[in-house]
Amino acid sequence: MFSPDEEWVLHCFADIANKGSLHAVDWEIFFEFLIAGHNAESPVDEVALVGFLREQRFPQRDVDRLADFYVNGRDLLAFRDSGRHVIRPRPDSDLEEREEEETEGEEKNLT
Repeated sequence: MFSPDEEWVLHCFADIANKGSLHAVDWEIFFEFLIAGHNAESPVDEVALVGFLREQRFPQRDVDRLADFYVNGRDLLAFRDSGRHVIRPRPDSDLEEREEEETEGEEKNLT
């Protein structure tokens, strides 16, 4: 199920969202829900989300969109935090420098 923070944001989302057509602010609240779950390291529970959205009378098209976005969004956040790269940053990119600084900082913390 969801963490207490996730539940709070999800209920706020359901209370505030325009169920006829999701607006930008509705999506921003949903993003907060994703982040709350990620920060709490709670498991991804697509079935519980779909059930909740149906109980709250969201149209099926939005239930499907939100459930897909939920799974993909949580995957994206997990990938970002993993530090893995499929493609390495450009050699002249400042991202490479920041990663080197982070690695050096972690090595100093280990000693």
